[in-house]
Amino acid sequence: MTEISASYSELLERLKEVEVLGEVMGILSWDQETMMPKGANDARGLQKSLLSGMLHEKFTDKIFADLITRIRSELKSKNITDQIIEANLREFSRSYNRQTKVPKDLVEQISLVETQAHAAWVEAREKDQFALFAPFLEKLVALKKKESHCIDAARSPYDVQLEGYEVGLNSDTIAKIFSPLKDGLIDLIRKISSSKSKPNTEILKGRFDISKQKEFCQDIAGSLGFNSDCGRMDQSVHPFCGGGGMTDVRITTRFNEDDFLSCLFAVIHETGHALYEQGLPKNLRYQPICSARSMAVHESQSLLWEKQVGLSREFWTYYLPRAKETFDPALRNASLDDFMFAISEVAASFIRVDADEVTYPLHVILRFEIEKDLFEGKIEVSDIPQIWNKRMHEYLRITPATNRDGCLQDVHWSLGLFGYFPTYNLGAIYASQIFHAIERDNPKIKDDFSKNQFAPLRKWLRVNLHEKGSILETPALILEITGQALDAEIHLKRLQKKYGDYYGV
Repeated sequence: MTEISASYSELLERLKEVEVLGEVMGILSWDQETMMPKGANDARGLQKSLLSGMLHEKFTDKIFADLITRIRSELKSKNITDQIIEANLREFSRSYNRQTKVPKDLVEQISLVETQAHAAWVEAREKDQFALFAPFLEKLVALKKKESHCIDAARSPYDVQLEGYEVGLNSDTIAKIFSPLKDGLIDLIRKISSSKSKPNTEILKGRFDISKQKEFCQDIAGSLGFNSDCGRMDQSVHPFCGGGGMTDVRITTRFNEDDFLSCLFAVIHETGHALYEQGLPKNLRYQPICSARSMAVHESQSLLWEKQVGLSREFWTYYLPRAKETFDPALRNASLDDFMFAISEVAASFIRVDADEVTYPLHVILRFEIEKDLFEGKIEVSDIPQIWNKRMHEYLRITPATNRDGCLQDVHWSLGLFGYFPTYNLGAIYASQIFHAIERDNPKIKDDFSKNQFAPLRKWLRVNLHEKGSILETPALILEITGQALDAEIHLKRLQKKYGDYYGV
């Protein structure tokens, strides 16, 4: 790398302070979700509020604009091209510009309405009354449009929101990617629903001791490569991956005595996120590029491990006998063939988070279409319940009887997270493309899974993706490691082949 100037050194030192404060916030948030006593809630709110203010103040300091100008001038005057420096300037400048272009009073107003909207959403969901939430959702959409206008008045408001989660893609491009995926999956689901082949899911039922689940899942996380010296696994209401940076990565799961698979797949999923965090370039720590490339790329890592590994026959060739030993007498009568078909069942459900691999993308597409139309003024908030139910029937042939099982099920909109939903599908598509590239380089990679050997897969991901952090932008990164641009075709064909074989369609 080019010799570091005094201006660049100062930039990195100031950004290190911001990153360290962010890590402290990460630990506070993790503790709040796992171990914090209920009585500490008010105090924790004050702690996080104070820390948030400090973070915002430091991150939006006007000195950053001066430093960036000086560094760019130095690079130009000396005719220097340095990939690392340029990438750091690009990543920081993008975030800095977004945050500094939004007036403080608008930030405060959005924060206030989000708090009100979340409370209204909780009540509306409990009472199954969308009308209680609708006025706050209308306010949030209007405020987020105003925020988008402040950031970039020349672009679509929804595209500006989307950029907060996935840089390099706009909503029209995503719609074109999702369209053939939607059509192909609707066709596949209809074929599956008419198939005479049905899995016997009764073999998955039993009583699974929670202490044994914890031990079983910890063993699997370790086998996949989770470094417990730089992380830990705990319990929470909703599984997540968080913590205080690459040397303190914390994953959580939840346990159900009647179902060990929900815990296990949550652990594999969150371990995928953790492996990404633990694999980021340590020599670039605290720099803007020492971070996951995007929300969707992060999701690709969790889904690759969960779906490509955890749902593979090879994985269960090794782990089903051990699951039988661990949870005897549960699973005693489950053959490998029957077990694989049972855990691969395709069945339409109202709730997104309970959906299988085939139907899940349609849940996401429905939400993407609705929020895109909201921001483009094609529909009103009051139209959402009717549109939601109509499209659920069109896509999955089911209609929610309540809004609680329909448009009120997700928390995202009450928190102003518009543009977040598409990243779930983008992550799944990236995962299929990435694993396709892995099998291209190592056609027998799955054979390792049946021997409980995951180091070759982990090494490939670390070298080709994790250690590159955010040096490349997402389109360039995906093109480099897969040889092609984002394309849903590989993902769709994988689902058609896998589930077509199970159901004989």
